Amino acid sequence: MKSPSNIRRTTLLGALSAVALPAGLMPRRANAAEFPGSQPIKIVVPATAGGSADIVARLISNHMASQLKTPIVVDNVSGAGGTVGAARVARAAADGHTLMLGFTSNVETAPMLVRNLPYDPIRDFAPVGRAVTVSLCVVATPELQVANMKELIALAKSRAGTAPVMYGAWGNGSAAHLTMEGINLPTKAGMKMIPYKSEADVQRALLGNEVLVGPQTVGLLLPHLRSGKFKALGIAAKKRSVLLPDVPTLAEQGIPFDLSAWLGLFAPAGTSEPVLDSLAGAMQFALRQPDVVERMRAIGMEVDTISRQEFVAAIPKEIAIWRQLIQSAGVQAE
Repeated sequence: MKSPSNIRRTTLLGALSAVALPAGLMPRRANAAEFPGSQPIKIVVPATAGGSADIVARLISNHMASQLKTPIVVDNVSGAGGTVGAARVARAAADGHTLMLGFTSNVETAPMLVRNLPYDPIRDFAPVGRAVTVSLCVVATPELQVANMKELIALAKSRAGTAPVMYGAWGNGSAAHLTMEGINLPTKAGMKMIPYKSEADVQRALLGNEVLVGPQTVGLLLPHLRSGKFKALGIAAKKRSVLLPDVPTLAEQGIPFDLSAWLGLFAPAGTSEPVLDSLAGAMQFALRQPDVVERMRAIGMEVDTISRQEFVAAIPKEIAIWRQLIQSAGVQAE
């Protein structure tokens, strides 16, 4: 196992950027002449209908369709942590008419956590652009009697050899699991995971005091912060969340780790540069619309766009960082 000190302090994602990109970073504006064919575009969402990813896909598809002058349909293909839908897109024709709304988990961490993965995220996909980031916040119940990450770490270390602090997370290799291990490794806090099937299950466990600490996505925990049922200890991201501006990041509290999962658009590898530019321009247009930004924030997501070229360059670097964390924490593939 690698030393925790080797975990890079480098952020897993770029800093949150303004909704409108500088002109020099903007892809060419999409128009009907640049986008080939008249058949509808399909955005495959590797998750069930009604979830956050599905909402994001439907929000951006409406505005993208108006820019491309091409109908867009959303196709939910769930299963195996998002890898079933991803594999389908990897095998699709590289003509820009089949896309995927991909996640950090099925693009960047799946190679380390899924045995016999049926695609290679670098070889089989052409990134179009990052759409949003999803920040996790470490929360505790009042019963734990800690007010910040420093107090949580001190408590956990004092109990590590006898009665470890148990945290709730939604499964092996999940963003919640990796966030907490990213805290454990550099601090030697010794917290242990109780696995649950979903984030909603973790929240129910926190509300019922089955566990006293765990990560939650910002949008899901807001009502319970207002009611006093949860205390926000720290944001696992490079910058504070606009939804929780008074809650410091982990790095601000001396923990050299930040984790912000993202959702982004991908085409099959081999898609032409003009088509990728058209799709990227349409997506950027969609993400600048006030109704999209407002709705994203309502579900706990923040529009976080970078240029297509920056997204292409970031993914292999982020995969390397994830790999180091997963190996150092001893997380096993399933």
